[in-house]
Amino acid sequence: MSKLTHTKLKALPEGKHADGNGLYFRRRSNAQDTWLLRYTDPESGRRAECVIGTASHFTLASARVEAARMKKLIADGVSPQSRRAAQKAARQNGVPTLSQIAPEAFEARKAQLHNGGTAGRWYSPVRDHVLPRLGHLRVDQIHQSDVRDALKPIWTDMPDTARKAIGRLKIILEHAAAEGHDVNLNAVPLAKVLLGRQNKRPSSHASLPWQEVPMLYQSYDDGVVDTAFKFLVSTVVRVSNVTQAMWHEVDGDTWVIPATKMKVKNRGDHIVPLSPEARALLDRAKDFDNGSGYIFPSPANKKRPYLSENTFGASLKRRGTNVTAHGFRASFRGWVVSNDVCSERIAETILHHKVGDSATNAYIRGSFVEKRRAVMNRWSSFLDGHTAVDVIPFAGRA
Repeated sequence: MSKLTHTKLKALPEGKHADGNGLYFRRRSNAQDTWLLRYTDPESGRRAECVIGTASHFTLASARVEAARMKKLIADGVSPQSRRAAQKAARQNGVPTLSQIAPEAFEARKAQLHNGGTAGRWYSPVRDHVLPRLGHLRVDQIHQSDVRDALKPIWTDMPDTARKAIGRLKIILEHAAAEGHDVNLNAVPLAKVLLGRQNKRPSSHASLPWQEVPMLYQSYDDGVVDTAFKFLVSTVVRVSNVTQAMWHEVDGDTWVIPATKMKVKNRGDHIVPLSPEARALLDRAKDFDNGSGYIFPSPANKKRPYLSENTFGASLKRRGTNVTAHGFRASFRGWVVSNDVCSERIAETILHHKVGDSATNAYIRGSFVEKRRAVMNRWSSFLDGHTAVDVIPFAGRA
């Protein structure tokens, strides 16, 4: 149980003062106040002590968080003393540690990532599951057994995250090799052999049966989050496309999402025909305009001018609906198939999925806009409850 408080810290005399769980606050008259962690070293089996940091850099709360993180590493067999010794040796030898080279590899790859990787999805599997175990090692020291041990805890329980983590580790090691460091580029593929097959398949995004979508859709109101959610469902684009949508991308009854904002950038800009319902939602969104240029600005977060991608998920949970915002694309696809609304090619183009070669894609994007507009108009009518069964008779299907 924690013993210290912010008030108690100010009045503590010289000496070491226990907070609990191995965390200590040390006060000395001739030096800065520091936080210490006492633990049993996993390598030597002896009691040891290490400095977490100074009190000027770590508050009581952040010191507890760092202590908990270090204790987790210790429980996993990582010795803080060995870790720091390896980091010191790496600095002296001029060979970077994985923690030093990983941000550089990320920076070099940012231009290829959605919105420059600002959402953090590319780096987070590395940060959360690779660097805590391997970050202290020099890049020329990383062996397949190290990679195996780092990812084994999540290999079968979190298969999708594990695949991302090991794939990005491979990219980071390749970056280190390109900089001229002696790196074992076989460490990742051999680690996969050691880890074995992943039995769990990644689950798809939870979606609502298409028949139930209108009732949920109509339960949303006129606030910025509700309007943005309805715009998401009515256009069936990806969540980030809506949260980061900008006014200059809209021209009348057409919304052109730049290729740089799309999940797959080499398929070009995504042309979204806007139904009357979608245009009405944009008219409503003008009430939220704060001059930032974003259609759906964040009402509270000053650092991020647009809505968080987690906003819709939180809204759905409050309604007791165990589905994801992304899952409404699957609901739309189910509606198309069940009602024979349009050809598979048209439906996949609406969702910006790959259909055929690049020449076919370009033709569909340019020539089939009106066919897609007809589909989106019927989808919006269905959402509003104006139609029960939606079929579009196309004389010649693509």
